Amino acid sequence: MLNTASDRLSIRTHDNVDLGFSPAGIATRFIGYLVDGLVYLPVAYVVYQIVENILQGLYVPTGSVDADINARFIGLASSLVAVASMIIYLTLAEGLTGGRTIGKMVAGTRTVRLDGSTIGIASAFIRGFTRTVFPFDLLVGPLMIFFNPKCRRMGDILAGTMVIRERTASATLTATAPSPQVFLRVADGGSPIGGIDRLGTKELTTLRAFVARGDLHPMQRMRVATDLAIKLATLLELAPDAPERFEYPESFVERVYLQLSALHAR
Repeated sequence: MLNTASDRLSIRTHDNVDLGFSPAGIATRFIGYLVDGLVYLPVAYVVYQIVENILQGLYVPTGSVDADINARFIGLASSLVAVASMIIYLTLAEGLTGGRTIGKMVAGTRTVRLDGSTIGIASAFIRGFTRTVFPFDLLVGPLMIFFNPKCRRMGDILAGTMVIRERTASATLTATAPSPQVFLRVADGGSPIGGIDRLGTKELTTLRAFVARGDLHPMQRMRVATDLAIKLATLLELAPDAPERFEYPESFVERVYLQLSALHAR
């Protein structure tokens, strides 16, 4: 959807993920891991103690061998429940909050699908399960994050996700010196669009963020373009019967971008 503030135009996907995101690196993700660990490890310890006390109260051993088996069973059962509580935390924290655990909120990161859409409970469970249960993901994960172009660990690969830094499209583009490559479907700006001078630099950088995202899924690109075209028509104060209102959304957005770029290049 689009920001509805009259003085700012920003692009977001239909599930509220900013375009122009960049992968979160090892340092940023470590901060998130550390904070999450400070949250769920004490909780897991408390769960372990509670389960252990409950099981000890339910069964009284009758001999030394029985006591040893009983202690092993109680320790294993308590550990499994504690691990399950950690998986539940990671699953619900990411699956119900748009990919943000408490640690990710502090670190300024977020888990999304590869197309930028919000992850669901299933993807969050896969990530939480691999992170908690498989030592391989914990030990080799940093290396995978370092060498993978999108900084993805095993849990990300299995779940079809990635962790991004939460930065607005404008901030991402402003911090980048060269202009990003754009992907246009129209040859030129076409006939002049009335009210183009009402748009400013913020609108231009936002439009550039959209046309630079050639990797968007066609359906997602169409949804964003439609929402963007509606917002642009309002900002441009187009008449209800203006031909631009009936134009193919992507073509209209790209023409606005080209004409606004030409205007700011003067």
